Amino acid sequence: MSIYISVFLSSTVFLYAGEKIKDKKLNRFLIVIGLLIPSIIAACRADSVGTDVLVYGKAFYTQAVSSSSFITYVISKVDSMFSDFGFYFLTYILSRFFKDYHIGFFVYAILVQVFFYIAFKRCKKLFNTPVWIAMLLINLFLYNISLNLMRQCIAVPIAFLAWTYLADGKIKQYILFTIIAVVFHSSALITVLILPMYLLLRAGRNKQPVVKIMQGILFCSLVFVILYFGSSLIQLLVARGIIRQNYLSYLANGRYSTSSAIDIYTVLQYLIYIILGVFTFKCLKNRKVEPTFLIMCVGCILLSKFGTTFNTYVSRVGYNFYPYMALLLANIDNCFTKQSKKIYRIVILAVVGYFWYQAFVLRGYNATVPYYFFWN
Repeated sequence: MSIYISVFLSSTVFLYAGEKIKDKKLNRFLIVIGLLIPSIIAACRADSVGTDVLVYGKAFYTQAVSSSSFITYVISKVDSMFSDFGFYFLTYILSRFFKDYHIGFFVYAILVQVFFYIAFKRCKKLFNTPVWIAMLLINLFLYNISLNLMRQCIAVPIAFLAWTYLADGKIKQYILFTIIAVVFHSSALITVLILPMYLLLRAGRNKQPVVKIMQGILFCSLVFVILYFGSSLIQLLVARGIIRQNYLSYLANGRYSTSSAIDIYTVLQYLIYIILGVFTFKCLKNRKVEPTFLIMCVGCILLSKFGTTFNTYVSRVGYNFYPYMALLLANIDNCFTKQSKKIYRIVILAVVGYFWYQAFVLRGYNATVPYYFFWN
C-alpha cells in the first residue's frame, strides 16, 4: 500500500511544482517526472499485480513477440468491428522493438498519464481547473484499476480528451479522438451517450436549473435502463459482428457472470461527491464549469454501481465517467477562499483516500495490493 501512496504524493508534488515554476524548461522537466513516476511503477510490477495481467496483459504481448506477422497476430485477436484494434496494433509495434512485456506495461501507463494530463490542461484553459488536483484525484480513482484494465483505461482519457474539444466547440477534434478511443477499447462507445447528455445539460441550454436537473435524472435513468436490459443489446451487437464475442462471457450463465450486492460505502462515496456539487452549484455555474452535466456524470457512476446487483462487471461502464468526477471535485477547489482551499483539499483528499483504501486495500479490488516488483 505504501508504494501507491508514495507514487500519488511524489507525482503530485512534481506536477504541482511544474505548474507553479515559470521557467519553461524546468517546468517541462518536472511535469515529465511527475508523469513518469506512476508509469515506471506500473512497468515494474510483477505479473501477479492486476487481475487481468495474466489473462491478456502479459499473454497478448508475448503472443505478439512470437507472431510471424502483424496479420497473423491480429487475425488471432480481432473477431468483430470493434475489437480493440488500436491496443493490438500498439502491442505488436512495441513487440518488434522490445521483447520484454514490461515495456508494454510502461507504454500503456504513460499513455494514460499523458492523455489525462493533456485533457486536464485543456480544462485549465476552459474552466481554470487546478491540474495537479485533478491528476491526484484521477490517480486515486483509476490508477489501481489501470493496472488491471489496461485496454479500457487507455481509452478512458482519450475519450475524456475528446469531450474537452466538444466543450470548446471543436467538433472535428472531438470526433477524431472519440474514434481513437473506441479503436483502443469498445467500451468507449459509451461516449455516444455522453454527447447528447452534454448537449442537453450544458450551460446556457436552459436557464431553469430545475428543468436541467429533471433532464439529467431522466437521462441517468435511461443509462440505467440500458445497463439493465443490456444483455439483449450485447447479444445483438455480437451477432452482428460489431463487438467482441468475449462480451458474452459477462452475461447470464457466461464465464464471468457474477453479481454482488451494492454496499453502503459505495453509495456514500458518490452521494458525498454529488452533495458537494450541489452545494457549490451556483459558484460552478458562475465559473461556467458545466455543474449539471458533471453532477449527472457522478450520478451515472452511482447507477453503474447498482448494476452490480445483476452483473458485477456492469460497474466497468462507470469508469468512463470517472474523469468528469475528478473534474467536478477539482473545480470545486476554486469555489473557496485561499484559507478555505486548504481545508477543502485536506477534507477531499481524506475522503477520496479513505474510499481508495476501502476499495483496493481492504477489499482487494483489481488485485493490486500488495504490490510486488517483477524482480522479487
